[in-house]
Amino acid sequence: MVSQRTVEQGTAAVSPRLSNGIPVRRLRAVGALCATFIALYLFVVLARPLSDHGMIVFGDIFLVVVPMLGATLALLGWRRAAGTPRSGSLLLALALLSYSSGQAVWCYYELYAGEPPFPSLADVGYVASVVFLVVGIAVLVPRRLHRVLAGLDGALIAGSLLYVSWALVLGPIVRGGAGSPLEWSLLLLYPMADIATASIALLVLARARTAQRGPLVTVVFGAFGLAIADSVFAYLANTDRYEAGGMADFGWVVGFLLVGFGVWWMGPAATEGSASAPRRNTAERRELLTLVGLALPYSPLAVGMVITLGLLLRDWTLDPVLYLMAMGVVMLVVGRQLTAIRDNVKLNRRLGSAVEQLRERERQLEFLAFHDSLTGLANRALFHDRARHALARQDRLGTPLAILYIDLDGFKAVNDQLGHATGDALLLQVAERLRECVRAADTVARLGGDEFAVITEPIRDAADVTLVADRVVRAIAEPFAVGTGIARVGASVGIATRAPGEGDVEALLRRADAAMYAAKTNGKGRSALAPV
Repeated sequence: MVSQRTVEQGTAAVSPRLSNGIPVRRLRAVGALCATFIALYLFVVLARPLSDHGMIVFGDIFLVVVPMLGATLALLGWRRAAGTPRSGSLLLALALLSYSSGQAVWCYYELYAGEPPFPSLADVGYVASVVFLVVGIAVLVPRRLHRVLAGLDGALIAGSLLYVSWALVLGPIVRGGAGSPLEWSLLLLYPMADIATASIALLVLARARTAQRGPLVTVVFGAFGLAIADSVFAYLANTDRYEAGGMADFGWVVGFLLVGFGVWWMGPAATEGSASAPRRNTAERRELLTLVGLALPYSPLAVGMVITLGLLLRDWTLDPVLYLMAMGVVMLVVGRQLTAIRDNVKLNRRLGSAVEQLRERERQLEFLAFHDSLTGLANRALFHDRARHALARQDRLGTPLAILYIDLDGFKAVNDQLGHATGDALLLQVAERLRECVRAADTVARLGGDEFAVITEPIRDAADVTLVADRVVRAIAEPFAVGTGIARVGASVGIATRAPGEGDVEALLRRADAAMYAAKTNGKGRSALAPV
């Protein structure tokens, strides 16, 4: 009888999981929980079932609970994470906890102490949250980046976002004044930090690996939600129109939950092509994601262009500061393109070099496939191929040819007494002497061990090739200088000639081999002609 526990284990074993090991069912459940909180906030804000004071209380408490929930999810992801995502996960969790703490102080001021002061102790938590958020996202930036391009992309994103923020938030704050220097600094701190956060977030997203792109997209959208909410708060606070529990806080609600959910989802570092992951990363999808990553640094620039058009259509005037910022952004774009062009030239040069190396390697492999690795002579495969062509040419033209079959005499004794290294050195010298004994057009091959063969064509008659064989015998009989000593071997050579149309390569080789053995039988160190 199978126990209930065994059934549950079997069910868990077959349940679908993501590439980082998180069950798909659990991912959907946590996502549904976050969506429920977002939907609840939207419902209350739009339906407004509470009084004005009740809406403020609801908004203040909700902004304590939601970042706390996000921090809990982030800490759970931090516990499972490894490597760089682990430290980034902890920093993002601390950012959410810091905001929740600051918001709890704000709640006390607003609900029990009357009008909350600005700045106040709550801003300590808010500022700490900004710092942890910026550093936490920065830690997630992939380490293997082109430093110049990454710097230019970051500067381009930051410059474009600063342009947008100045046109919509920072400019009105600076022009309108914001009370004390500390109050003014704090109002500017949040949108400026948001620019840094959004810049780094886009850079992370543009350079993210495919396996981590889903969680990082979630974190990045959460960071953008927080950035938008901070900018809206700064603008409304500067005009004394901010009120808790309204749509102005919606970006915070979404941002906190998305950051926490993304960090929880990230968990252990996902591996590309994991066996448990669905095979969805097709070449087309990878190419699309690459194009999106390349376009991301330019997206804030496009937003800035749209805002500029809107400002010009409104009153045909533009803040002089925006002119200076626009010039800076244009220079960054030009610098970025020039750097990309330079990198492309370098890449093309490296690719050209790599292609040439591959071609050279291909030539080497082709050479090794048809040549003896020790002597560089043709091997058995190339010898048979050239012999077949030579026989076909003889049948067509009627020109005589011959094959010499050469076996070294006394090589085994040299190899056994002086070692294989000495034997190899002797074979190299034998190959060189054989080349010197024949014409450049003749084929010299090592068939294996101490056996060699020569295709010589065209020849006049058997006497002509016998002269070549005797030349080989005399050359091999000369002493060989190997190492610190002298080695002596001999050569027995079998000669086989062929008339047009008489037999194939194998038959010709057998005749030459038989003639070589006849030479050995007759005393070695000589040649013998196979009977026709």
